[in-house]
Amino acid sequence: MQTIEQPVAHVGDLSDGQMKQVRVGETDVLLLRHEGEYYALGAECPHYGAPLAEGTLLNGRAMAGHDVSFRGVPFFWTRQFGVSLKVAGCAPEWDEVLMTGDPDERDFTAFYVRDNRPVAAAGTQKDQIAAFMGRMRTGELPAADALRGRRSVDLRDALKQEAAAAAGS
Repeated sequence: MQTIEQPVAHVGDLSDGQMKQVRVGETDVLLLRHEGEYYALGAECPHYGAPLAEGTLLNGRAMAGHDVSFRGVPFFWTRQFGVSLKVAGCAPEWDEVLMTGDPDERDFTAFYVRDNRPVAAAGTQKDQIAAFMGRMRTGELPAADALRGRRSVDLRDALKQEAAAAAGS
C-alpha cells in the first residue's frame, strides 16, 4: 500500500464531533475529530456504499477503532424480491411473535416478545419500525399485553392504555 502525504485541511477546520470528506490522490477520505483527536478513514460506508460524511457521528471512538460498547438500537434495512424490510432491536431468543397488519399484503410489523416485553420488531411498516426504535431508545415500550390481539398498533396509544390500566389497578 502506497503512503501519500497531502495537505487536505488545517487543524482548526474541524470542531469536535465534526466530519469532513476530502480527496487524497484518487481516494475519498473521511476526516473526523472526536474528543480532541483527529482520525482519517475510508469515506464510504462498507455496507451500503453511502458517504459517511452525510451521516451522523454517533460513536466516533468506535469508528476510529476504539473498544466502546454500542448503546443505540441495532437496526437493519434491506430490500428482497421487491419488498423493503426493516428490523430494529435484537431478539436472539423470544417467547412469541405478535403480528400486526397483513403479511399477505406485505403491510405488517412483527413484534418479537421476551418476558412480556417487545425486544425487536421487523416488517414493512417503516413508520411503525421507526416508532418502535424511538420508544426502545427511551425505554418506553408497552408490555406485550397492550399489543396482543390488535390488527394495528399505535405505540403511543398502547402506552396510554397500559398506564390507564395500571392506574386503575
